[in-house]
Amino acid sequence: MRYGMLPQHAATAMIALLLPACLGGCSHVPLTTVYKLATFDPVQTDPAVIRAALRYPDALTLRKDGARLTLTLQPAGGTTPRRHEFTLVVADGPGDREPRLRYARDGDVVAVMRLSDADVATVRELQAEPHGAGGRLEVSAAACHRGGLPAGPILTSTFLRLAIADGYMTVLEDFDLRHQLSAEKLAAEVPPCPAEPPPVTAR
Repeated sequence: MRYGMLPQHAATAMIALLLPACLGGCSHVPLTTVYKLATFDPVQTDPAVIRAALRYPDALTLRKDGARLTLTLQPAGGTTPRRHEFTLVVADGPGDREPRLRYARDGDVVAVMRLSDADVATVRELQAEPHGAGGRLEVSAAACHRGGLPAGPILTSTFLRLAIADGYMTVLEDFDLRHQLSAEKLAAEVPPCPAEPPPVTAR
């Protein structure tokens, strides 16, 4: 499953932050968010402040290294766009508690994710290179379930922060995986979590 806790294909189609696609109309994305994404320049943003807050049922779990940010930039000279993928890590700074509290809901988990310090430095190096017009930012996350998928709607939400001054914006809220996906697709996209290895005991 991918971001918002959405399946990978759903993230690409519905909540991945694809600026050209949203310019063409994103029915599940609020209009205010569409405008912000349309005017967003990934070359100018500070990668250290980017946050993705994901809300999903507590029956689901983010897979290990499952949260990703993909930055696509157009090099100068009109060459083929280059994709750069980064694994997101849990954000636990002083300001990262606020979105957990704001978006909290009984029965749900709110995970706030960010780029690692090393990846922030890498993105800044990429931003400093000559670029053509355009760019794209995608956020995705893969999840699994423990003890079976919950009955009824499986509501997932994604909130994104691209700048401190703007705060968090709603990308998708209460996107129902069960309604949007067939039973077969849901089972494939949100599989059971791998069994955890038994603890090692000292002898």
